[in-house]
Amino acid sequence: MGRTVVFDNIITNQESSYSSQTGEFTCRVPGLYYFAFQVVSSGDLCLSITKNRERVVSFCDYNSRNILQVNSGSSVLSLAVGDRVSVSTDPAKGKMIYSGSEADSVFSGFMLFPQAG
Repeated sequence: MGRTVVFDNIITNQESSYSSQTGEFTCRVPGLYYFAFQVVSSGDLCLSITKNRERVVSFCDYNSRNILQVNSGSSVLSLAVGDRVSVSTDPAKGKMIYSGSEADSVFSGFMLFPQAG
């Protein structure tokens, strides 16, 4: 597994479940959650949504023109208290994340339904 992508510009962080130091969302209320990311890159980029540091789903963008473009993906996950969700890079194709004033990368998530019973 590559490195965890840290999104450090926090817009909304109810209950402080997302850590801008580690890049991880930690579940406090068990349930079904929706997570999505849009990451700007300037080259080839493969990203995964991970649950407890295990890859759940991966998305790759092959950028042969070396212009800014967006890699995006989403997933619905069943989480228990303490489960951690993050976006991670592929070790071979994860070094081209863009950081600058022209575009922002985003990671968001929200609960769809609490766990019954």
